[in-house]
Amino acid sequence: MQIEEIAKGILLLGFLFVAAWIDYKNKELPLVLIILMALFGIVFQIVVRQVAFWNLFLGCLIGILFLGIGKITRQALGYGDGLILVATGIFLGFSENVLLLLLGVLLASVFSIGLLMFRKKTKKDEIPFMPFLFAGYVFLLMF
Repeated sequence: MQIEEIAKGILLLGFLFVAAWIDYKNKELPLVLIILMALFGIVFQIVVRQVAFWNLFLGCLIGILFLGIGKITRQALGYGDGLILVATGIFLGFSENVLLLLLGVLLASVFSIGLLMFRKKTKKDEIPFMPFLFAGYVFLLMF
């Protein structure tokens, strides 16, 4: 693993950990955190030039699509989650960001099904998504 990959992993892991903690505690994400995350991603990509511009653009589109779904569903999927996915798209590019989103959704789904089965939550209850995105990224780093 190259130093650039390690630096990216540490940066993104740190931002996602903070976002997961705040989302778990407050069920909302501060815009300043998301902007800082995106700015660090932009600076990282300028310095390292690890991912091609079009790949970054497509990676960000995943978050923009998520924002659109949030708008359509009246924030059943939060805007903060979509904005975080825009920022992770800057760090990861398209394919890794898609994989991150899929892992996050898979983990959240399994957890939610467990909560429903054990009657800890109902279909109407909300759960924070960032802890699952963080766990998905940890899984990506391991494999």
